Amino acid sequence: MVTGTARLIASIIATVLLVAGCQTTAGRAIDDASITTAVKTKLGAERLANLTEVNVDTKDGVVTLSGHVDTPAQKAKAEDIARKTGDVRSVVNRIAVEGAPAASPPPAR
Repeated sequence: MVTGTARLIASIIATVLLVAGCQTTAGRAIDDASITTAVKTKLGAERLANLTEVNVDTKDGVVTLSGHVDTPAQKAKAEDIARKTGDVRSVVNRIAVEGAPAASPPPAR
């Protein structure tokens, strides 16, 4: 037979574990938001590479990059910036390279 005291102790333990789990989830969400902001800020500061069309999402420290850029070098630069940002566990690079079409050769005469 379970006593009232045992039930009370079990309830307290369950409550503590539940609250601890919620704080971890809330803390991770704040960390993810901070990572996203840091990556976006660094991408925006990279004026020569023009990375303003890159979207950034973060889940559990994993940064996902999407959007489009003009060159493979810009795609690589965005990934490098994200990887070097603090607290980033890994980077998923889904950026599409949609460069301007190559110039046509001049017409033959």
